[in-house]
Amino acid sequence: MDQISNSNNNNYKLDTRGVNKLAWDLHKNLMEPGFVDNIIETIGLDLLLKTRNSGLISNIINYFVETANTQMINHLESKIIAIGNIRLMKRDYMCLIKYFYIQDYSRAQMYWVTNILGVKSKANISILQLKDINFILENKLYKLLEYLSGLFIVSDYTGLSCLITPNAQFKKFTIKSELQTYLITQLENHMGNYVKVATNFYHSQMKNQTVIIDAGNVLHGRNGKVTHESIQDLFNIIDLTQKTVGEPIIVIHKRHGKSYPELIDMFVKLNIKYFQTPYNFNDDIFIMWFFAKSAGALNILSNDKYRDHIYNYQSSAKSDDFFISEFANILTEQTLSYQLSSLVIQQALPYSFCIQVVDSHVYVPHISGKFIQISIE
Repeated sequence: MDQISNSNNNNYKLDTRGVNKLAWDLHKNLMEPGFVDNIIETIGLDLLLKTRNSGLISNIINYFVETANTQMINHLESKIIAIGNIRLMKRDYMCLIKYFYIQDYSRAQMYWVTNILGVKSKANISILQLKDINFILENKLYKLLEYLSGLFIVSDYTGLSCLITPNAQFKKFTIKSELQTYLITQLENHMGNYVKVATNFYHSQMKNQTVIIDAGNVLHGRNGKVTHESIQDLFNIIDLTQKTVGEPIIVIHKRHGKSYPELIDMFVKLNIKYFQTPYNFNDDIFIMWFFAKSAGALNILSNDKYRDHIYNYQSSAKSDDFFISEFANILTEQTLSYQLSSLVIQQALPYSFCIQVVDSHVYVPHISGKFIQISIE
């Protein structure tokens, strides 16, 4: 393993290239006896921190944690405050949380609440991701999960065997207000001048509706073509929806109403609420907008799970991925599939597939379709 002796430490230039090289050398030699200490002693902790290089600072924190040097962790934190304008990464705080969780839980809790849950994205949404949930599970930081009730995230962690099926104690959750606001804003950026039309319709016509029927999806359900047979399929689905799910709102493109005017005539005759989406716009935008407007309380009847469409309507920021992913999980859960041949509609779940806290247990959704049960006593 390549090492750099004391006499060569000063050869590191604290420009971008030199600092990146130093960060990489620290990573490679992190547990090599004396290596990190020699770097800190020769260059100085102040100068190292003032580079504000996230990789470099993360390696220093990892070193102090791995060597159980609480004194230097405290010293580093005081230096960061004194220097100012140094932002630790989420990974740094997760590392510190793991270190202090047993020996000083109140400190670990402070990092969790203030520096993880308290840090928001531009959309004011917390920055947790799947890897963070798996990190918590892997390192048995279970008490932290109490703060995440209602978070729609699915774990693929395989280190725990206590998987259970949902029970009557599980609750139904809706989209949190911050996420709802973000989603509505992002979708409205793609709705042009029709935001006001959709808003007026939602408030005046959707007071008692419980499910959105994706009419285009049903109409194209047979061989991908709209025919008189597929029109009958739509009305069969509407009738079954009313009997088994609740009152629907039909979202249908104007081109279908123009090509098959009997569709609209039948909606009016049967007193079925419908919304016609405009030309040059995708139906999915309005379906997802109505869904977000209801905070995820509405079901959607469609064989399209929308996951491939959702990412078309996020902002360009990479940091948006986590809450777009959460929205995808909610949307998938609330979308009911159907079969035209046997005329069957999937039943809505009576609970939400999200993190749930029930008494002294936390339940984390798992990719198996079950929940990981964890005691937090």
